[in-house]
Amino acid sequence: MEEGMRIDYLIYFLNVTQTRSINISAKQLYISQQSLSRAIKTLEEEIGAPLLKRHYYGVELTEVGEIVSEYAGRIVKEHYAMRKSLLPYLEPVSEAFTGRLRLGINYHIINEVLHTIVHTFVRQNPGVRFSVSEHSVEWMRQALMDGELDLALFGDWEEENPSFSDSLICEELYRADMLVCVSQKSSLSAKRVIRPEELLTEPLIQYENQSITEKFFKGYGNPRILLETSSTELFRQMVQDGAGYGLTNRLDWQEDYSFAEKSKLSVIPVSHPHAAIRYQLLYRKEDRLSPCLAAFLTIVRKRFALLESHQ
Repeated sequence: MEEGMRIDYLIYFLNVTQTRSINISAKQLYISQQSLSRAIKTLEEEIGAPLLKRHYYGVELTEVGEIVSEYAGRIVKEHYAMRKSLLPYLEPVSEAFTGRLRLGINYHIINEVLHTIVHTFVRQNPGVRFSVSEHSVEWMRQALMDGELDLALFGDWEEENPSFSDSLICEELYRADMLVCVSQKSSLSAKRVIRPEELLTEPLIQYENQSITEKFFKGYGNPRILLETSSTELFRQMVQDGAGYGLTNRLDWQEDYSFAEKSKLSVIPVSHPHAAIRYQLLYRKEDRLSPCLAAFLTIVRKRFALLESHQ
C-alpha cells in the first residue's frame, strides 16, 4: 500500500466487505453512493489492483481485496486504539460531554452534509451515545413529543407548512431552490430558466423521491417518467448521457456532485412559486437544553451557515 492512504477510505472499504453492497454501505456511512464508489476506486488505484467484483446483486471481494481487508482491519483497529489513547491529551474531559443524543432525519438530508456534522460531533464528544434514524416528518414530530427523539433535522417542500405543537421549536436553517439537471449536450442546457410545463414532453430520470416529482408538477400535468431508480450513479449517468433530465436542488448540486460531473452537466433554475426545499431543525422547548444537544445544535447551525455563505 502507498504511504498516505486515507484511513477513512479503509473504514469505508471494510464496511463494504461486511454488507457486500455499495448502496447499503453508503446509507450506513452517511455518504453518497458515488462518494463511496470514488473512495473504493481511489484505493484500487493506489494499490494497483481491483478490490471488488461488481455484480447487479452486489459486490464480492477479489483475492487482492481479501488480503487488503485482512490488513485494513488491523490498521483501523490500531488507529482507533491510538485515538483512544490520545483522548486524555486532545479532548479534556471537562470539554467533552457524555450522555445520549437521538437524531431523526428524513430523506432530504443528503449524506455529504450529515456525514460532516456527525463526524465533527462524535470526534469532539466520544462519550456521547449517538444514534441516527430516518423517518417521516410526522413520525419525528410525535416521537419528539413522546421523548423517543431528542432532535429532528429534515427538509420539506417549501409549500408544505406542517403545524407543530407549542412544546416544540422549529428552526429554519437553509432554503435550497429546485433545479433541473441536464446533460450539456441537451437542447435544454441553453435555457436560462425553465417552467414545469416545458418539461412535460421531456423524459424524466426520477431519483427515488416520487413525492417531490408529484409536488413539482402539481397543477401542470403528468411528467413523462423514463426511469425510476434509487441508484445515484445510474441516475447521474443517464442524465449525463442525455437520456433525460433529473430534478435536484441547490444544496445537492453544491455538496453532492463532483467537479467531473459538473463539467458534463448543467443545472437550470425553475420558474415555479414553491420550487424549493426548506431545511429545518425541530426539538423540544425546554428551559435548559442538555449540554450534548446544545453542542450538536451549534455544529448544525455552523455547517448550514457555511453552506449559506457559499451560495
